[in-house]
Amino acid sequence: MRLFRRLERFGTDNAASNFCSDYGTLMVSCFENFCDSVNLSALAYMINTGDNLCDSAYRSNLLRMKQGMTFEFANNLVSTMLTWFIYIIIFVSVGSYVFVATIITQESP
Repeated sequence: MRLFRRLERFGTDNAASNFCSDYGTLMVSCFENFCDSVNLSALAYMINTGDNLCDSAYRSNLLRMKQGMTFEFANNLVSTMLTWFIYIIIFVSVGSYVFVATIITQESP
């Protein structure tokens, strides 16, 4: 990304640098979105099966090619569960802090 930002410093008058900068930024963005998708699918597969990350990424990619929408439902389900687990952890930790601060030590937080 730094290379593309340096190309932007040449100004808006240079069409070649604008093209290289925009095209490069687009390619990096597409690659990042693909990697995020693969990592999320691998995480969902890893949670369901217990395999390591590399095997999970490979197998989730195969499963995605073969089953498509069925795997998307499972992937969305796991993403929702992960989000709720994070909220539960935050709620329990804040609740325990408030409990300790107000009830046990008799001080306001």
